[in-house]
Amino acid sequence: MSTQKKTLLSIELNKSTEQIEIHCNEDGLLLLVDKLESLKSMKNDHIHLKTSEFGGDDLSSDLIGIENEKINELKIFLW
Repeated sequence: MSTQKKTLLSIELNKSTEQIEIHCNEDGLLLLVDKLESLKSMKNDHIHLKTSEFGGDDLSSDLIGIENEKINELKIFLW
């Protein structure tokens, strides 16, 4: 029986501090770096990272910060 490590990449809003938090494991960090590298090659474009609830599979649906609010979609622009 194999245990496959789950990719963790969660974007959350900490309302009390008004900060965006990025929670990830090594696989989630590699995913984020890969997405940013692909955006870099697009020139003047954007990418979407979404949870499964928003039709994607890039962001984790798990909420890590107990009092945080989950962000279901992150849109990153390159100008």
